[in-house]
Amino acid sequence: MAYKWIMYVQPEGMPHIPGPTFVTSLSKAREEFEIECRNIGTDECTAALYPYSDEDGESAEEFAGIGIPFDYPSRRIERGPNGGIHVLNT
Repeated sequence: MAYKWIMYVQPEGMPHIPGPTFVTSLSKAREEFEIECRNIGTDECTAALYPYSDEDGESAEEFAGIGIPFDYPSRRIERGPNGGIHVLNT
């Protein structure tokens, strides 16, 4: 079974970006992470990834702009010391 993912990007020293990003694969999550960090104007970002069902997606939409309705991410995206993007299990 392929997971669908909800991603929340967080610039260093700031709260997460309002609203989740929904992606269908980890490779898409990496692409979206890079785009969102570029749009914010900083490479100092991390992202939390949560696998989700349709009901979880509805909860995430309801919480958009308020916070994250989940407790613990399954994966985390970070930049490495040389600028590469790494997806880590949490």
